[in-house]
Amino acid sequence: MKDSVFNDKSAIIRSADELQVDYTTGEIVVRIWREHLRPRLGLLLIASLAMLLTAATTGAIPFLIQRTADDLFVAKNEQMVYWTTAAIVIVTVTKAIAEYVADVTVAYLGHRIVETGRHDELVAKGGLYTRLHAAPLAEEADQEAVVVAG
Repeated sequence: MKDSVFNDKSAIIRSADELQVDYTTGEIVVRIWREHLRPRLGLLLIASLAMLLTAATTGAIPFLIQRTADDLFVAKNEQMVYWTTAAIVIVTVTKAIAEYVADVTVAYLGHRIVETGRHDELVAKGGLYTRLHAAPLAEEADQEAVVVAG
Protein backbone atom coordinates (compact mmCIF):
# COMPACT_ATOMS: atom_id res chain seq x y z
CA MET A 1 0.00 0.00 0.00
CA LYS A 2 2.86 2.35 0.85
CA ASP A 3 4.17 2.17 -2.72
CA SER A 4 0.81 3.09 -4.21
CA VAL A 5 0.21 6.05 -1.86
CA PHE A 6 3.75 7.44 -1.86
CA ASN A 7 4.37 7.26 -5.59
CA ASP A 8 6.07 10.38 -6.90
CA LYS A 9 6.26 10.41 -10.68
CA SER A 10 6.43 14.17 -10.96
CA ALA A 11 10.18 14.69 -10.62
CA ILE A 12 11.29 17.64 -12.70
CA ILE A 13 14.77 17.88 -14.15
CA ARG A 14 16.08 21.35 -15.02
CA SER A 15 19.21 22.51 -16.75
CA ALA A 16 21.51 24.96 -14.99
CA ASP A 17 20.56 27.68 -17.51
CA GLU A 18 16.87 27.47 -16.57
CA LEU A 19 17.72 28.11 -12.93
CA GLN A 20 19.58 31.36 -13.74
CA VAL A 21 16.43 33.19 -14.93
CA ASP A 22 15.05 35.97 -12.72
CA TYR A 23 11.46 35.06 -11.79
CA THR A 24 8.82 37.36 -10.32
CA THR A 25 7.15 36.39 -7.05
CA GLY A 26 3.93 35.56 -8.89
CA GLU A 27 5.74 33.27 -11.32
CA ILE A 28 7.46 31.48 -8.43
CA VAL A 29 4.17 30.96 -6.59
CA VAL A 30 2.49 29.63 -9.76
CA ARG A 31 5.44 27.33 -10.45
CA ILE A 32 5.45 25.98 -6.87
CA TRP A 33 1.71 25.33 -7.10
CA ARG A 34 1.90 23.71 -10.57
CA GLU A 35 5.02 21.60 -10.11
CA HIS A 36 5.08 20.74 -6.42
CA LEU A 37 1.75 21.26 -4.64
CA ARG A 38 -0.90 20.24 -7.17
CA PRO A 39 0.64 16.83 -7.97
CA ARG A 40 0.77 16.04 -4.23
CA LEU A 41 -2.58 17.55 -3.24
CA GLY A 42 -3.94 14.23 -1.97
CA LEU A 43 -0.98 13.73 0.37
CA LEU A 44 -1.24 17.34 1.55
CA LEU A 45 -4.90 16.75 2.44
CA ILE A 46 -4.08 13.50 4.26
CA ALA A 47 -1.34 15.24 6.25
CA SER A 48 -3.61 18.18 7.07
CA LEU A 49 -6.45 15.96 8.24
CA ALA A 50 -4.08 13.88 10.35
CA MET A 51 -2.68 17.02 11.96
CA LEU A 52 -6.19 18.33 12.68
CA LEU A 53 -7.12 14.99 14.27
CA THR A 54 -3.94 15.11 16.36
CA ALA A 55 -4.78 18.61 17.58
CA ALA A 56 -8.36 17.65 18.41
CA THR A 57 -7.38 14.55 20.36
CA THR A 58 -4.65 16.43 22.22
CA GLY A 59 -7.30 18.68 23.73
CA ALA A 60 -9.70 15.82 24.37
CA ILE A 61 -7.38 13.81 26.63
CA PRO A 62 -7.20 16.34 29.54
CA PHE A 63 -10.94 16.92 29.23
CA LEU A 64 -11.64 13.19 29.57
CA ILE A 65 -9.23 12.82 32.50
CA GLN A 66 -10.93 15.72 34.31
CA ARG A 67 -14.33 14.22 33.56
CA THR A 68 -13.20 10.88 35.02
CA ALA A 69 -11.92 12.54 38.20
CA ASP A 70 -15.11 14.60 38.58
CA ASP A 71 -17.40 11.63 38.05
CA LEU A 72 -15.48 9.34 40.37
CA PHE A 73 -14.51 11.60 43.25
CA VAL A 74 -17.14 14.37 43.18
CA ALA A 75 -20.27 12.69 41.84
CA LYS A 76 -19.32 9.23 43.20
CA ASN A 77 -20.51 7.65 39.94
CA GLU A 78 -18.45 4.48 39.61
CA GLN A 79 -20.06 3.41 36.31
CA MET A 80 -18.67 6.43 34.44
CA VAL A 81 -15.12 5.32 35.19
CA TYR A 82 -15.41 2.48 32.68
CA TRP A 83 -16.84 4.66 29.91
CA THR A 84 -14.41 7.52 30.30
CA THR A 85 -11.44 5.19 30.67
CA ALA A 86 -12.41 3.46 27.43
CA ALA A 87 -12.81 6.86 25.79
CA ILE A 88 -9.34 7.91 26.96
CA VAL A 89 -7.82 4.74 25.48
CA ILE A 90 -9.66 5.24 22.17
CA VAL A 91 -8.64 8.89 21.95
CA THR A 92 -5.01 8.06 22.80
CA VAL A 93 -4.82 5.32 20.15
CA THR A 94 -6.48 7.59 17.59
CA LYS A 95 -4.00 10.34 18.40
CA ALA A 96 -1.03 7.98 18.02
CA ILE A 97 -2.24 6.76 14.62
CA ALA A 98 -2.93 10.32 13.43
CA GLU A 99 0.53 11.46 14.56
CA TYR A 100 2.17 8.57 12.72
CA VAL A 101 0.26 9.26 9.50
CA ALA A 102 1.05 12.99 9.72
CA ASP A 103 4.75 12.39 10.44
CA VAL A 104 5.25 9.90 7.61
CA THR A 105 3.32 11.98 5.10
CA VAL A 106 5.09 15.22 6.01
CA ALA A 107 8.45 13.45 5.92
CA TYR A 108 7.66 12.15 2.45
CA LEU A 109 6.49 15.52 1.20
CA GLY A 110 9.29 17.51 2.79
CA HIS A 111 12.25 15.24 2.38
CA ARG A 112 11.33 12.89 -0.45
CA ILE A 113 11.95 9.51 1.14
CA VAL A 114 14.10 7.51 -1.25
CA GLU A 115 14.44 4.16 0.51
CA THR A 116 12.95 2.60 3.62
CA GLY A 117 13.61 -0.72 5.28
CA ARG A 118 15.85 -2.62 7.64
CA HIS A 119 19.61 -2.06 7.53
CA ASP A 120 20.45 -5.43 5.97
CA GLU A 121 17.74 -5.09 3.30
CA LEU A 122 18.92 -1.61 2.31
CA VAL A 123 22.56 -2.67 2.09
CA ALA A 124 21.56 -5.63 -0.10
CA LYS A 125 19.74 -3.27 -2.53
CA GLY A 126 22.97 -1.43 -3.25
CA GLY A 127 21.27 1.97 -3.56
CA LEU A 128 21.79 5.36 -1.96
CA TYR A 129 21.72 3.91 1.57
CA THR A 130 24.61 1.58 0.73
CA ARG A 131 26.69 4.49 -0.60
CA LEU A 132 25.91 6.60 2.47
CA HIS A 133 26.64 3.72 4.82
CA ALA A 134 30.02 3.15 3.17
CA ALA A 135 30.97 6.81 3.78
CA PRO A 136 33.73 7.42 6.36
CA LEU A 137 31.39 9.10 8.85
CA ALA A 138 28.71 6.40 8.74
CA GLU A 139 27.53 5.30 12.18
CA GLU A 140 26.08 2.00 13.28
CA ALA A 141 22.62 1.51 11.77
CA ASP A 142 19.45 1.21 13.81
CA GLN A 143 16.77 -1.42 13.26
CA GLU A 144 14.92 0.78 10.76
CA ALA A 145 16.37 3.34 8.39
CA VAL A 146 15.02 6.05 6.14
CA VAL A 147 17.10 7.65 3.42
CA VAL A 148 16.04 11.14 2.40
CA ALA A 149 17.10 13.39 -0.41
CA GLY A 150 16.83 17.09 0.29
